[in-house]
Amino acid sequence: MSFILNFALIVLFTVPPIFQLIFGSKATNPTYSIKFWKICLISIAGLIVATSMNLFLMTKAIQHSGSRDGLPIITILFLEAIIGSIMIIMMLIQFLIMRKRKQTM
Repeated sequence: MSFILNFALIVLFTVPPIFQLIFGSKATNPTYSIKFWKICLISIAGLIVATSMNLFLMTKAIQHSGSRDGLPIITILFLEAIIGSIMIIMMLIQFLIMRKRKQTM
């Protein structure tokens, strides 16, 4: 169970930034059918859902181990804040690329 829990935590950490990177890059192309702001909104909603699921899974793991230490929960929140900051920087860079493409056309 521990391996599955650790794998789920890692997957939940990485899905929103990877989604933003792949589909955000595609959305900067004017011929892509989905709008850039929709991709950003989906990424942010995914980050919020992933954060809540990570907190839930970490709480269950802490209860299962019998520990009363809340430090892993704070670590999850800190890591999610870092991932959220990276996603916002990616969104800004992609937005600037999209804006630059529209100006040159």
